[in-house]
Amino acid sequence: MGHQVGTLLANLQSLLDVIKAGLPNTTTTIVGSIINRNANDSYPVLTGYNAALPSFVANQTGMRAYFADVNRRSNWCVDARAGFPCTGLHPTTAGYGGMAMAWFEVLAPLLPIVNTSAVL
Repeated sequence: MGHQVGTLLANLQSLLDVIKAGLPNTTTTIVGSIINRNANDSYPVLTGYNAALPSFVANQTGMRAYFADVNRRSNWCVDARAGFPCTGLHPTTAGYGGMAMAWFEVLAPLLPIVNTSAVL
């Protein structure tokens, strides 16, 4: 990556500002971390960016902003003991399941409660 953490966060802020300008105080945005596919941490800018995201998102004003830690939940290529063996290119089925869970953990509390008894 040819960028610095500050540049990446400034670019994200620009995007969020456009979203807020279009729908001020009514927008819910979920920002997900980026999967670092190298377990040896050879992408320190990406690691720094992901580490900065939770507080960056929490400090947004004028919108409801949430953070999904997709990188942590994907367990990309970390080790086979965790049940997510590395394929070298893409997450395994279990890795995709972990990524989906990262989004679900943030989305579920935001969704209106549905009366499932009417369906049963």
